[in-house]
Amino acid sequence: MAEHHGRADRSVAEHLDAVMAGSRALPGVLLPLEQARGLVAAELVHSLVDLPGFDNSAMDGYAVRVADIADAGAAHPVMLPVVADLGAGSAAGPTLGPGQSIRIMTGAMVPDGAEAIVRVEDTDAGMPIVAIHAPAVVGASIRRRGEDLAAGAVVLRPGSVIDARRIGLLAAAGHASVVVHPRPRVAVLSTGAELVEPGAALRPGQIYDSNSHLLAAAVEAAGARTAYRGHVGDDPEQVRALIDRLAGEVDVVVTSGGVSMGVHDVVKAVLRERPGVEFVTVAMQPGRPQGFGWLQPEVGGVAPGWVAIATAVARCHSSGCRAIRCRRSCPSKCSCGRCCAGSPAANLRLGRRFARGSSRRCARPPVDCRSPGPASNSTPEVGCWPVRWPARAHTSSQTSPTLMRCCSCPPR
Repeated sequence: MAEHHGRADRSVAEHLDAVMAGSRALPGVLLPLEQARGLVAAELVHSLVDLPGFDNSAMDGYAVRVADIADAGAAHPVMLPVVADLGAGSAAGPTLGPGQSIRIMTGAMVPDGAEAIVRVEDTDAGMPIVAIHAPAVVGASIRRRGEDLAAGAVVLRPGSVIDARRIGLLAAAGHASVVVHPRPRVAVLSTGAELVEPGAALRPGQIYDSNSHLLAAAVEAAGARTAYRGHVGDDPEQVRALIDRLAGEVDVVVTSGGVSMGVHDVVKAVLRERPGVEFVTVAMQPGRPQGFGWLQPEVGGVAPGWVAIATAVARCHSSGCRAIRCRRSCPSKCSCGRCCAGSPAANLRLGRRFARGSSRRCARPPVDCRSPGPASNSTPEVGCWPVRWPARAHTSSQTSPTLMRCCSCPPR
């Protein structure tokens, strides 16, 4: 454990860099499409088919040969026999011969011999003979095979957030499932003997536990799942036992309180002797006491974890929630508050940067965060977006949330 006694405060940007450097994405898992919405793609995905998969009609109308209707007009329509009737999902039907037409619906396969589709609005919609009132050019109202997407083309890149549109694209490309980073399971723990669950009767000296509720909501907004939320008193053994238990059950443990210089700062007392855990001070108010590090090499068969103390309850998104988002996709190493170039919210700031006693707006330009891997294959990360919180939202002793992370990768 390292403590920075007598050293200058770490800047917010430096602390973000340190936290993000220790963050890793959870290993990818294969999920069906209906369970993948909102998650982050872990692998490159290619189309299994051409889109469209065959030449098909873009309109309801009649398949024709262009030369047969070259002289068609409103005053002198061309009359053609209708030799077949094709709907979407039907086979292509007979080969279209000279002087013939085939009635065809949108999405149906274009029959051999057909050069264009005359839309029904340019006919009298007749059967078994149709009057065609306008000429057509070769290829009119025909969607060619593969014109939208060729088989083997990339449909999803690592780091992409899977939204409804991408789910539709994956399905159209032939995929029933996709490899994604799962939502981190997060435990939120407030510390302090004075805490009482909201709704209970308050005794003298007690306050309601607001931080665990705030942090749990922040966790969900960051894309993770709150697997535990509660509070614990100031008994070191109880805190140690609960932290050890949670570290074996979840991917992230967020705690608030107990990391400052007081005699009852129990989280710091419990974790200070563990290797790889660091406590620092960050140039911001509230939430100056901070820290992070690796919790333990192995807990109950769960792979190694790291512990990071977030910047403050009010600024949880600046380090803790950004780290949680990184556990979802892990390409971002931006230390400034803007989203990565290429993200849905590119160029949007994540709020104000706090220095002691003052605040200033982040002025860094957008950062093009790149996914890990060979430079030739790196692509812009699209899995981060802004989360906005009140400037100050803490109570009493609940001023320093702590983030613990269990993961399968060792720290860098």
